[in-house]
Amino acid sequence: MTTLATVTLENEMDLILAYKKAIHIGNLLGLSVSTQTAFATAVSEVCREVIDKSTDGVASLGTETEDSRFFLNAKINFTAEGFNPNNEGYEYARKLIPALETVSSDQSVESVLKLGIPR
Repeated sequence: MTTLATVTLENEMDLILAYKKAIHIGNLLGLSVSTQTAFATAVSEVCREVIDKSTDGVASLGTETEDSRFFLNAKINFTAEGFNPNNEGYEYARKLIPALETVSSDQSVESVLKLGIPR
């Protein structure tokens, strides 16, 4: 993944920063305003859940190539014991973007949000 922005997720101000950076990156990539808003809202919903459950979250926003297709990505890493990815924020984010994967191991959790970039 080519990282374009990184935000530490410690408090509510970081939530706003993550949203604005996601909008800005979508704008730089030439995405429509509605697509920018959908992606940024999904990122902020997942970040809100991370801020509520953990104090050491990090969101990395960038692009990735997979099978000659480009994606706008957000990788959110944090530590939380007994984290359940079927909560309200994650469910809302799943409605906004086509791919949201969550992988947990021991105490660390990684959530990856993907949005295909139109050709």
